[in-house]
Amino acid sequence: MTGLLATAMAVAGIGAAPPPARAADGFTLTTAAAYAVRPDDRRVDVTVEATFTNATPNPAGQFSVFDEIQLAVQDGASELAATDADGALDAALATADGVTVATIGLRDDLRYEDAVDVTVTYRLADGAATG
Repeated sequence: MTGLLATAMAVAGIGAAPPPARAADGFTLTTAAAYAVRPDDRRVDVTVEATFTNATPNPAGQFSVFDEIQLAVQDGASELAATDADGALDAALATADGVTVATIGLRDDLRYEDAVDVTVTYRLADGAATG
């Protein structure tokens, strides 16, 4: 199953962690984001820790699998990277229907009731005009 869009934006350090996002298509996504604001460098470095669980039961005679994760990220995101416990993963940015989306290719197909932990990083440049 591909093409699922999960909004995964949280404000780090404010209140309790939000509950996991649950989509009608059968997955659970839990995220925690940290923002390192670097005013001297005119940028923000973003790190998102995500746990994605396949909650779609296997259809009769088939397997339910996800081969990628999609996360909505802020406009202007660049320098996208993603890793799992074994190292770097394929990652790409695209815009769909006015939303910037990070697509993370999983190392292995994620079957029903399996979960994967992924770290996604990207950069936001300061877009403010300088006097």
